[in-house]
Formats: sequence, structure tokens, C-alpha cells
Amino acid sequence: DLADDIMFLVPIVIDDTRDAGARVPEKFFSVQWLRVSEGKATAALTELAQKLAAGDAVASTPVAASSAPASDRSRRKNRAAAEGPPPFPHFPAFPEPGHRLRFCYNLILWGGHVLLSLWGHLPKFLRIVAAIFIVFNLITWAFRESKDAKQTDEGQPAPTGAQIMGHILTPGEKTAVSGAIESALGAAAEVLQSGRPLAVIKFNGEGDHGKTLADEVFSQFLKSLKEEAKIEPSVSPMQLKADATEAEIIDRGTRLKSQFILSGFSRAATADHPLSLTAKLYDVKLAKLIWIETYNAPPADGTTIAQRLAIEVEKRTAPAKSAD
Repeated sequence: DLADDIMFLVPIVIDDTRDAGARVPEKFFSVQWLRVSEGKATAALTELAQKLAAGDAVASTPVAASSAPASDRSRRKNRAAAEGPPPFPHFPAFPEPGHRLRFCYNLILWGGHVLLSLWGHLPKFLRIVAAIFIVFNLITWAFRESKDAKQTDEGQPAPTGAQIMGHILTPGEKTAVSGAIESALGAAAEVLQSGRPLAVIKFNGEGDHGKTLADEVFSQFLKSLKEEAKIEPSVSPMQLKADATEAEIIDRGTRLKSQFILSGFSRAATADHPLSLTAKLYDVKLAKLIWIETYNAPPADGTTIAQRLAIEVEKRTAPAKSAD
């Protein structure tokens, strides 16, 4: 039954929580809370406590306009960022005699909480990829169950594992599903990394040696860009095939909303030429190839190739970097 303008609740902040997005009841925003660094009492808090203990009526101070609560959407976003991933649960204590069933129940709950914590600690991009993978496998399982049931009703023998893998989906269905997955991954990459001046498609290679060189150069190249050139590119995780067209590469850059896009492909060693990696840099806005160079693995190693590649890319994208 107290009046709205009489102080009743006294919010006290003991850490660096900001007004905007604070996880407090809505009514807390109707008064100006006190800040007590590291929980140590201040003169203002002591004086206020003495007045309240003496029964003196203290009028609450409205919050300044700059401290108005954020929108619901903004507060939910800030709350999720403040919460972070869920912590890993403690392993349940070993049961006392006669409580083994309870221990089994706690063990199952503990396993579920561990999986939830592991999921929460994954980067957002990996969670999106994992969700797409799970949905794809559920669709595949549904097709398989439907096909098994139909063959059983018709008296046909159940398909073998090889038949299941080869005939669950028709060629047209496989193409559609692959296209859907690729589109979903492209959309995820666009949402998470779009708008950066430089986009880099994960390097690919032919044969074991070619793929090993491509992976080594790609990882070292990104490291050199970040540490030496101070460039943070958009990285497309979907590798290109050896016969990828120029239009396909430029389209990938358009999806990522980048001005330049870099691709790399490593060819295996043959009798005519050594193991090598060819890098191509495209201007997405002009829709054309602006630079290409092939690096032979012998005598240069993967780290040397990556450093040379980073220097060339930085030099040719410098105007875009400055504008950014």
C-alpha cells in the first residue's frame, strides 16, 4: 500500500552492469539505482540506509532519459549475450545404498545437460551447419523408412546397406537436396560474414598431396592476413571443384557482398609439372579476373606460398581496405 513515489525497493549494482539491457524487473527502471563498486558501502548508501531505518520517507528519483530501458528485442539480445553458453554440470555424486535408480536418473539428466552445454559452446556458424546436417539426415531416414515399408508390403526383400545409400534418393532428389544444403550454407556464411571487402573460398586440391598443400596454404594465408596485413576476410567454407567457372566464383562473392574474392586450387604432381597451387583474384563489381599466379611447391613450401600470396592480395585490395 505504499505510494509509487516513495522508495520501497533499493536496487544496488555491485558490478559493471549497464542500465541498458540489465536483467532486472521492469519496475527497477522506475527508480535510479545505486552503484556500489565491488560491494563496498559508500557514503550515499550509508546515508540512505540510515534514513530508511529511521522510517523517513524517501522519494524515489526517476531514471534519466538516457537510462530508459531498451526495446524488448534489444534486451533479449543483450540478455543472451550476458548469459553466454550454459556451464558444464557437475557429475552426480555416487549413490548411497538403496538409491541406485535415483543415481541412474541423475546420470541421464547429467548427460543431457552436458550435450546442451557442448552445443552452447559451439560457434554460431557450426551450430547452423550441424542443424542443417541433422535435418538432412532426418529427411534421409524418412525416405529410407518409407521405401522399406513399401518394399515390405509388396513382399520384396529388405534393401542392403549399399542399396540404401545408393537408392534412397533419385538423382533429381539428390541434386535438389545438395542444392538446398549448399544454399543454406551460403546463406549462413552471408549472414555471419557478409559485407567485408575481401572474400576467400576455402582452397581445394586434387589427390592427397594436393589437398594437404591446399589446406596448409589456406590456414597460413588467413593467419598472415590477420596478423600482418590486418585484414579480416569473409571465409566461404564450401570448396570449389577444379572445373568451377568464373561466373560461379563471382556469384559466390556477390552472395557474400564482397568487392574481391580469392580462390585457390592445388594440382597434383605429374611427369610434366610439379605439385603447385594456382590462386585467382576476382573483382566482383567488375565481374572479371584481375590477378592469377601459380606457385610451385618445390622449392617453396606451404608457409612461403601463403606469405607471398598474402602480400599480393594485400597489395591488390589495398584501396578497398582503406575505404573500409
